[in-house]
Amino acid sequence: MIYVFVLNWNGASDTIACLESLAKLEGALPKVIVCDNASRDDSWRRIEAYIQKQSVLDIQLVQTGTNLGFAGGNNVGLRLALVDPAMTFTWLLNNDTEVAPGALDALVRYMHDHPKVAICGSTLLYMDSPNIIQAVGGQYNSWLGTSRHVLHHQQYSQLTCAAVNPVDFDYVVGASMFARRSVLETVGLLSEDYFLYFEEIDWAIRLKHLMPGTTLGYAPDSLVYHKEGASTGAANQAKKTYTFFSDYFFITSRLKFSRKFFTLRRLTVQASMLLVAIKRAMHGQFKSALVALCCLCNIDTGFLDPRRSANQ
Repeated sequence: MIYVFVLNWNGASDTIACLESLAKLEGALPKVIVCDNASRDDSWRRIEAYIQKQSVLDIQLVQTGTNLGFAGGNNVGLRLALVDPAMTFTWLLNNDTEVAPGALDALVRYMHDHPKVAICGSTLLYMDSPNIIQAVGGQYNSWLGTSRHVLHHQQYSQLTCAAVNPVDFDYVVGASMFARRSVLETVGLLSEDYFLYFEEIDWAIRLKHLMPGTTLGYAPDSLVYHKEGASTGAANQAKKTYTFFSDYFFITSRLKFSRKFFTLRRLTVQASMLLVAIKRAMHGQFKSALVALCCLCNIDTGFLDPRRSANQ
């Protein structure tokens, strides 16, 4: 049995579109768990109404009770799936994605053909530019604490994607992560040390340490279309600016991850926060610049945490 997990926070339209694409999957349909992260809009009502009127998918809608972030929200669903002994694979999907009909079959075939692969990724394409690749995997620079999407912004072609060797990946991009049950049982759930960002890199690092005989994989024929930033709040892709809610966690999680796994290199990551602060200030993102400066100077950023606001 394959379980698909979709996390919703104030994004019913995207979530329902994602579910509709899952209903068109080829082959045996998976069981779907939608976790609502305490949305403040009418998401619960709209998703519940959609589930009641559709008859294709087996969907369970779960309320997390509070906004637990990406890892915490998905973990609610993962714990439910682990209770089912028939669960063999888990597929974590961003709610702002839509999948091609053959996306799941491609992942399953790849995992069957590559028994040492523990976590597998898809070809992520931009929803509004489906001929352009967002990512097929990721690489991490531990000296600067930065990540890079493989094939980012390249023209999509089957040949280009088929030529990619996932041995070079440091992580599978979180918008589409397909994992064996054994990963959950041996490595554990997603780390709730982070509210947003770096969860997938953390998972991959722990996989390397705890399941050394396994690898990351990539199924090039698994096509997933991503609206990138619909949930986290990308404000202006052209200028690379983001809402403060998103940017706060991107900056703080970057340093938190480095401190957790690369203790000796955390100082260079911390020093790089000066450049982050300068770039944010140049874009007029002064609160984000202040967060980066606090990280640079080892000042607790809690007073800037956007979750403290009554509007979040």
